[in-house]
Amino acid sequence: MRTLELTLQLPDQLAREAEATGLLRPEAIEHLLRQEIRRRQADGLFDAADRLASLDLPSLTAEEVEAEIEAVRQAAAMKAVADTNVVVSGLLWHGPSRQVLDAARAGSIQLFTTANQLAEFQDVLRRPKFAERLTRAAVTADQLVGGYGALAGLVQPLPIPPVIAADPDDDAVLACALAVAADAIVSGDRHLLELAEYQKIPIRAPSQFLADIPKAQQTDS
Repeated sequence: MRTLELTLQLPDQLAREAEATGLLRPEAIEHLLRQEIRRRQADGLFDAADRLASLDLPSLTAEEVEAEIEAVRQAAAMKAVADTNVVVSGLLWHGPSRQVLDAARAGSIQLFTTANQLAEFQDVLRRPKFAERLTRAAVTADQLVGGYGALAGLVQPLPIPPVIAADPDDDAVLACALAVAADAIVSGDRHLLELAEYQKIPIRAPSQFLADIPKAQQTDS
């Protein structure tokens, strides 16, 4: 909030009427300013529209305008939640999971995760099968977790009732996806893939998900 001191020089009669009707109160002045700003913005809008309409260029048909709108909607980045198995596979090997991460890096999709998912990711990377690979590549688990945390948006999962009885940890992926109203969940987990859909959010294997990305710039890895 910014404080301004205003000095107004008004004709006596106008000053008395403005004071009597409450127009000199701060909230009234704020209201009048907002009205005038909207009026001037609207005037500017129609002034710009008149200049555009007077250009010596052919008009677009309604169908052409709709096609441009649809192109923008198709190009909008999809929101997705990648299961830990996809993230691990994508960072340690080339293939579809890596292409999912590449799509996020290119801006074709937006990935989201939670603190619990990042903690699980870190625990997995510290297991012996992966620790040896990281050591040989001079890469640390903290480095990978921190990098993925920067690539994916961190969100607070929504509380949900139990869904995957055979593997309750999978529910964390569903809770994250629900929190961001994701367009898809990407997973290689059998239980999630068998579920196929959660709250109208499709669950796809990496290769299936890649096929659904509109106009995605996928890097062959």
